[in-house]
Parts: sequence; C-alpha cells; structure tokens
Amino acid sequence: MKLTVKKIHRNLPDYKKIKALYKRAFPKEERFPAGILQILAVLNIFDGLAYYDGKQFCGFLYSIVREKGVWLMYLAVDDNMRSKGYGSRILAYVKKKYPDRPVILEVEEPDDSAENAEQRRRRIAFYKRNGFYETKQYIKIRSVRYEIMSTEEGFTAEDFRDLRKEMFRRKS
Repeated sequence: MKLTVKKIHRNLPDYKKIKALYKRAFPKEERFPAGILQILAVLNIFDGLAYYDGKQFCGFLYSIVREKGVWLMYLAVDDNMRSKGYGSRILAYVKKKYPDRPVILEVEEPDDSAENAEQRRRRIAFYKRNGFYETKQYIKIRSVRYEIMSTEEGFTAEDFRDLRKEMFRRKS
C-alpha cells in the first residue's frame, strides 16, 4: 500500500504516539524538547511529517528543507512496524519529493569501542542500501562525533558549510 503523509501538529490523533516514539528512539542528549520541535515547525524551520500505511501509523520524520538540500534531523519507525521496509519507503518518499536536492543526515561515527558499535554499523549499512554515501565530513555535537551522509556522492565540505548556513533560516 502507498504511504500517506500528514503534517505533525498537536491535534493530530497520533501526536502522543509520535512524541512517545521520539523519546524512545532518540537519547535525551540528541533531542530537542518536543515543544521546540512544534515551534520550529510553526515557524517553517522544521517540517514534521507522520507516515501512514492506510490508517496505521508507521513513523515520522522531522527535516529541514532548503534550496541547498534536505536535512533529515529525526527519522523513526514505530516499534511494531520495524523491519518491514517502512524506513526505506520514507527515505524513498523524501528523495522522490526533492529529486534535485541532496538529502543529508548524520550518523554516529563508526567506533569499535563504542557501546553501540554494531548498531552504528547497521545504521550506516541501512543508509548505504538506500542510496546514501559517506562524505567523510564530520560534525561534533555534545562530545559525540557524527559523519554526514548524503544522497549526492560528491558532497563536499563547502556544500556542508553552505547548507548549515542556510539551515535555520525560515523558508519563504
């Protein structure tokens, strides 16, 4: 069945599910407060979208969409819907919607000594299977080093700087 998309807002029937999934899927140190996400969405800085297969909630994506690229900030698939291809379908939806822009995301840098080393490797492999490339561009957030992945193979440090400059400006 084709995925349907709904804008995330407080009155969405699945808003509490989305908020709970957000808290389960991302460590506290990686999360914006849920209220801030909503404010950023109202200000047209973030896009928050919920994905459905029929009436069944599958997952959500918070992203920043700009001319220079689409930055995937938070992507999560509902616990009961994992390993059924929904993450890949959400990524395909984004790439199809913005075919002329690179889609960017960050993943924890591979580190064999990390507690979640295997999870990091699986996550990178998942994104590679879905058309993302490792850029060898890094960003450090609260002592964690992340690698930037992009759907554009030649994504450079300059591209990354340009996208970051544009990132938190309001869309017109």
